[in-house]
Amino acid sequence: MSSNEDKYANRVDEICENFSEFCEMNHEAHVFIEKPIFYDTAKGYAAAKSDSLAKLIFLYGRLFQIATSTRRTKYRVIPLEIVHWKGQISKAMTKKRIRDSYPDIDLSSKSEDEIDAIGMGLYILGQF
Repeated sequence: MSSNEDKYANRVDEICENFSEFCEMNHEAHVFIEKPIFYDTAKGYAAAKSDSLAKLIFLYGRLFQIATSTRRTKYRVIPLEIVHWKGQISKAMTKKRIRDSYPDIDLSSKSEDEIDAIGMGLYILGQF
């Protein structure tokens, strides 16, 4: 296994461990997980070729498995498709919509993935 593969495997393990701990502390919840999708674009093919899409699908499956394990029967896992919560809007527009809802929020240190997660949460709450 290469160093990058080791880093990815360790990161997935860390994410899954944190998520599992969250599930253990919260005995009932709705869990929304963005469903990975392949885009028939140059960027989509590049993601597929670089294994980014496969890695995302792997993580999605692990999180889904944790949330739906038999010990957590009160969890409802809801796959959320990007076309439903975001559609075709750009990262800049996602950031603008968040700021429109919460003008005082500081997004300067947030990654694009974190901004998308905030946008998904606002969508789920009916604010996006």
